[in-house]
Amino acid sequence: MEEPTKYPRLLRRVQALLIDSLIFFLIIFSWWMAFPLLEEQPTWIRLIYPACAWLIIDPVLVSFTGGTPGHHLRHIMVLKHSGNAKLGILQSLIRSLLKAVTGWWSFIFVLMTKRHQALHDLLAGSVVVIKQPERLPGFEQLEARFQDSDNYHYPSPAHKLSIILLYLTIETLAYIAVQAFLLSDSCLISQSCSPADSLISLILSLLWLIGVTASLVLGWRGYLPGARRRPKD
Repeated sequence: MEEPTKYPRLLRRVQALLIDSLIFFLIIFSWWMAFPLLEEQPTWIRLIYPACAWLIIDPVLVSFTGGTPGHHLRHIMVLKHSGNAKLGILQSLIRSLLKAVTGWWSFIFVLMTKRHQALHDLLAGSVVVIKQPERLPGFEQLEARFQDSDNYHYPSPAHKLSIILLYLTIETLAYIAVQAFLLSDSCLISQSCSPADSLISLILSLLWLIGVTASLVLGWRGYLPGARRRPKD
């Protein structure tokens, strides 16, 4: 019997992204240090180094080896959504561009989707899996999510989305109102913020981000008040 596909935890994917970001930062830093030597060169020559570095680190390596350096160091790989084949170069390039555009927000979807896919995975038709499950402990290996439809009634997707949107609206309005109440006028109007204002703004932003993430994840899974799953009689 074929073993079910194993998916990595979100933390492992974030670690891979941080490794890749560090590698790219070092490449950009070396390019910046050498930039004065390229002053006489055309603009396209000065820009081709970081562009090629990004292309090699992400789309090219993902297409030909199944992952970026961070993926390989964290024992995960990128495959096509259907089957176990690596992505083609065009599909890999589209995935990389989508990841760059959607940013960190994309990874919230890992906590919501059946196959633990980020938003850029869903849009590009890719999935991230554990490369060698036998090398990792059981708690690092996740299986596909399924609704427990045998024991629970779940709200419709439209109902879930409407309740999630309501929560997001309330959280955003509350965030704006509390900011207006706690921050100084100079910070709100002219962006001249004191250290205390900056700290308050950071805390409020983190709380808002946590609230938005919780609403999205709990709402889609059927745990959010107003869109909860109900036990069957």
